[in-house]
Formats: sequence, structure tokens, C-alpha cells
Amino acid sequence: MFDFLESLGVTTVICLTIYKLFELFARKRERTLFIEKLTEIPIEKLQGNLGLPYCGNRTKTNSPSFLSLRVGLLILGVGFGLLFAYFLISTFLVDTVYHVDAHRTLKRIIVGSEEYVWGASVLFFGGIALLASFIIEQRLLRKRKEEDNSVEQE
Repeated sequence: MFDFLESLGVTTVICLTIYKLFELFARKRERTLFIEKLTEIPIEKLQGNLGLPYCGNRTKTNSPSFLSLRVGLLILGVGFGLLFAYFLISTFLVDTVYHVDAHRTLKRIIVGSEEYVWGASVLFFGGIALLASFIIEQRLLRKRKEEDNSVEQE
């Protein structure tokens, strides 16, 4: 029933590995450039916070992380996708299985597409959830930027 998850998982692991390798080399280059810039700055000016982005220092200019919003909406979207696929299959595809004698080719096409219905609905609703989280993040960032501008003007 969930045979499509194997190919989806393998593809995800391969893509994530390639992405992390590229990110590793890019960050290495950033760190070396940052160290070179530090050698140009006098030691007296290095007292205090450097504002490194990967060390957990969050300043006003850095945007907050919306990881919990993204993950929550992604899980919600996947759940809606599974629920939608279940209702779709139980409503439309079960009735076609009973017409095996009259429509053998139709039965093969419809029963063979159950895996695609599960996968497509999960990915579709997961994508919608991530798109919704992006829109929410942009609105919140815009609102915070407007609040910061109004405070600075006063």
C-alpha cells in the first residue's frame, strides 16, 4: 500500500546529502573569509559581540526562525493529504473494483493508481502548507518591520 514511500525516502536522502555537502563547502568558504576579515580589524574593536549568524546571536536585524511554524504546517498538510487520499480512494476507487468482469483494463488502471493518489495528495497538501507558512512569515516580518520603522520615527 505504501510502496511509494521507499522511492520517496531514497530520493529525499540523496537530495539532502548532496545539499548538505554543498552547504558544508560553502560555509567553509564563508568561515575562511570571515577569519581573513578578522585579521584586518584591530584587536581593540573586537571587544564584545561579533554578531555571528550561526552562533545563536540574534540581533534586531536578524529575522526570527519560523521553524516550528513550518514544521507544524507541514505536518498538518501531510495529515490533510492522507485524509484526503483516504476519502478519495474509499469513495471512488472501491466502487470500480467490483466491475472487474466488465472492465478488466479499467480495473488495472484505477487499482494501480492508488499509490499515486496517496503520494500526490500528501505532496500537494504538504506543499500548500509550506506555501501558507511562507505567506504567514512574510506578513509577520512585514508587520515587525513596520513596527520597527514607526518606533524609530518617534
